Amino acid sequence: MQTATPKVSVWLALLTLFTSIFMTPITSAFAADMTNIKAGDWVSTWHLSLLNGLHWTDTGIYKKVVDGQITFCVEHGIDIENSGSGWTPTDYSAAEKDKLAEIAYFAYQQNPTDANYGLAQIMIWEALGNELLTTDYPDYQNKKASVMTKVAAFNTKPSFNGQNITLNVGDSITLTDTNGTLASYIEQTANTANLNITKSGNKLTLTATANSKESGKVSFAKAKAANIGTSLLYGKGNQQKIAYFKLPNGNNFDLNVKVNLNGNLKAKKVDADTNKALPGAKLKFEYNGQIKEVTTGADGYAALNDIKAGTQVKVSEVTAPNGYVNKGEIKTATIAPNQTIEVVLGNKEQLGNVNLTKIGRQFGTNMFNKYYSLNGAMYGIYSTDGKKVGTITTDSTGKGTLQNLKLGNYYAVEEKAPAGYILNNEKVPFELKYAGQNVAVTATSVKATDDEQFGTATLIKEDTKTGKTPQGAASLDGAIYELHRTSNDELIDTVTIKNNQASVANLKLDDYYWIEKTAPTGYIKDIEKHAFKLAYAGQNTKTTTLSTTVKEQVITGGFDLIKIGNYDWHTALSSHLTGKENKSNPLANVEFTVTSNTTNKVVTTGTTDKEGYLKFTDLPYDTYTVTETKTPEAIKPPIYSKSRFINKTRPIIIQSSIMYWKNV
Repeated sequence: MQTATPKVSVWLALLTLFTSIFMTPITSAFAADMTNIKAGDWVSTWHLSLLNGLHWTDTGIYKKVVDGQITFCVEHGIDIENSGSGWTPTDYSAAEKDKLAEIAYFAYQQNPTDANYGLAQIMIWEALGNELLTTDYPDYQNKKASVMTKVAAFNTKPSFNGQNITLNVGDSITLTDTNGTLASYIEQTANTANLNITKSGNKLTLTATANSKESGKVSFAKAKAANIGTSLLYGKGNQQKIAYFKLPNGNNFDLNVKVNLNGNLKAKKVDADTNKALPGAKLKFEYNGQIKEVTTGADGYAALNDIKAGTQVKVSEVTAPNGYVNKGEIKTATIAPNQTIEVVLGNKEQLGNVNLTKIGRQFGTNMFNKYYSLNGAMYGIYSTDGKKVGTITTDSTGKGTLQNLKLGNYYAVEEKAPAGYILNNEKVPFELKYAGQNVAVTATSVKATDDEQFGTATLIKEDTKTGKTPQGAASLDGAIYELHRTSNDELIDTVTIKNNQASVANLKLDDYYWIEKTAPTGYIKDIEKHAFKLAYAGQNTKTTTLSTTVKEQVITGGFDLIKIGNYDWHTALSSHLTGKENKSNPLANVEFTVTSNTTNKVVTTGTTDKEGYLKFTDLPYDTYTVTETKTPEAIKPPIYSKSRFINKTRPIIIQSSIMYWKNV
């Protein structure tokens, strides 16, 4: 136990002083049990401060156990019973309490053995002002020095205390404590950012993971939570006070942590004109030496998830969706922590051109003449549902284009034929097919064929006076005409008039002329070129027609007639021709009628003059009968003769024919 030679007065005075210093209001009304258990037989000698420097010898050290809690003597030299109940706690508020708590912690509480208890008790007595003279506690001074080094460093925090740490997911940082105190921190008290933490000596390694939080705090303490709290002082009557030590704090160090959580990237593929989402596009993401290809879904998105913040990602198109053009667009985005970044890549829809070529069924693209042209044909372009989407108008080569159509099926139908052609209202189908992602504009060609318009030329033969009815014995039929092309006098056809006309069919539109090669019976040959034009009659006319009427001049003739009495007619004729006195017996006022033997109709009537002379002219080609139809009373009825005029090539001779009538 303990031995001493104290004076009673001194004892009471010291007891009073100790009570005033160490006692505070009772914090708890309960009373505890104390058990005194020997920790070791170490012998120590002292000069006790509480007992005015009284020499004191400890022959052993005893653990005071209060309700299972290990306490220490804080009134060295005051008697204390071995055990018993009735010990009442109060808050321990002495100035030395924090230092004493640190000694108790580092000497004993960290490793609670009997030997360490003895070390802690001796050091606590010394810290309370008692002078240690001798001790057989093994290696006390060195062990004391080790504990006091820890005590001295207790309030020293690591050099990185209070720093702000920023980490990306997957990144680590190692902090080195240049103050050399990190190793003494044994309790992790906070990791609200949910980092992976490794502590080794004076190095602390922090690693952010995908499970980390966006922000938080990392804290460590030099003591466990069980060793931190309020120190208590137990007392019972005049017995020595005993203390239960707890550190006031763990001298925590803190780190403020920000974690750049992984982010996501969404790339959206849209129609650049309508902003409609485009599925089926294959996009390429390039980052950190990696390549990932993702195909857009029905919503047009391709996603890259859980990528480290700050990562730069290049997005490009590998394959455009069907019907669209890959224009090689590239977008670059930087991943933001705990966010989803969106980039949009636009695709232009592949469009198509239709090239239409207009040809003639017979002429192809080489037009025969100015009356035929491939220029100006108009074609309506329709989708298969009958909606008109545009018009193509051909140029002089028969070509035309409609641009920027959407891919799909269409048909062309002619709405206006060019000059010289018949409108073809048949539908010409075509399709604009996808030509691959590297083609901005695809094209297809269609050929449209029109039938050329042809014509029929008709020649109508008429008499200049009587129209379609020939005069006399002449005939309008049988005339032979040639049809020539005006531009080069090419003979196209030869026709013979029948029933007053002749026709030539299947003629190209052009300039022509008719010319007579052989005149019909009784008519003079027509040497005039009868020009005409077979022109375009409009797109809905298959065959144009043109009639040319040619008036024919009939061959005419005439004759002279002299009516004489009963005398020599030769003398009368001679007198008439020479102008000498006519010794004949001319008969005046004799009426003669000329009748056509073809029609049996009277053609003309005449009366002789005083010389018995009568002249008939302009008689059409025919055979006639001349009849004396009125004779003066003194003259007997005449006899008549017939004269036929058939020499159409010698009309003058015919016209100068003379007939003589002589009374019998």
